[in-house]
Amino acid sequence: MRNPARTRRYRSGGLGPVRGAELRRRLRWWLRACRGLAAVILTVVIAGLLLSFWTPAPYLVALDLGPANGPGPSDRLSVLLERELERLDADGVTVVADATGDGVGPGACATGTVTARFRLPRGAASAFFGTLPVLSEQAGAPLCGWGYRQEHDVRTVRTLAVASGMPIVALVLALLVLRGAIPTGRPMSGTLPGIGPALRLGTATGALCLLLAFSVVPAMVRLGVPMDTFGELRIAGPEELLWFAVLMVLCAPLVEEYAFRLRFLDAARRAVGPGIALVLSASAFAAFHVPGTFGTFTVYWAIGMVLGVLWLRSRSLLACCTAHATYNAALLAWSVGTLA
Repeated sequence: MRNPARTRRYRSGGLGPVRGAELRRRLRWWLRACRGLAAVILTVVIAGLLLSFWTPAPYLVALDLGPANGPGPSDRLSVLLERELERLDADGVTVVADATGDGVGPGACATGTVTARFRLPRGAASAFFGTLPVLSEQAGAPLCGWGYRQEHDVRTVRTLAVASGMPIVALVLALLVLRGAIPTGRPMSGTLPGIGPALRLGTATGALCLLLAFSVVPAMVRLGVPMDTFGELRIAGPEELLWFAVLMVLCAPLVEEYAFRLRFLDAARRAVGPGIALVLSASAFAAFHVPGTFGTFTVYWAIGMVLGVLWLRSRSLLACCTAHATYNAALLAWSVGTLA
């Protein structure tokens, strides 16, 4: 006689031996999980690539020049930079040369600086930065060091929200309407008794994620673990802040929760069990944010784990989106307050 507990584990996607129809069932759910996640990620990537060719990116470049006699080399380099940017169809170009600068970065050895601000198509950015050593040699102004910062402005963020974020959100909402395209019958409230409990549970979970981030990040910094810059946004005005809020509070939570929780985690749970599926979905969620350090990956992974547990417990997309939006809104507000 079969052990009922073992049978339940076997049917829920545990790690016990599988054969025949059960193996085919698990493979089918695993393919569904990967297909659902890949569809959303590929849509985001393709939209981003297309957008990169349509939206000029604003840059601020600071060049730290080596020893030079007088202002001549700095002036010649600024003229060459203007010509090169004109050739690359840049707009909003301002180039300022300073022959008495003290340097713009750590370890600077400059007797002159050149600062350039311009808007350049992303596809042409690599070509411009590749010509900097050649231009400095032509101007007789050797580079001691240089740095650049890609800035966000209203035009860039608005285009990102309208041309990329909004269509993807519309696609997700359309898929939610098609009930056969999702693995659960009540994606908004799930097992919760209604919309109100989902909102309250999501808000509390978002506050927990925020507390987790603000606890883990300082601890890792004290331990010397490298971290990316958290919450550093350069926002020029109210309109830019509004579009950032649209992206971070509306677009990102809905798209990411649909992809990583409702599609990937729910289907992977049936294929490999809830424990392994939870770890995999949190890892995919962290990798999707392209962290530059292991410490930052760990923070995103921990937040993905919390949101994954919320989904497994509630099956409520609304609760997960509310938690994600609460976290992003608080992070955005903290960033703006810090810069102010």
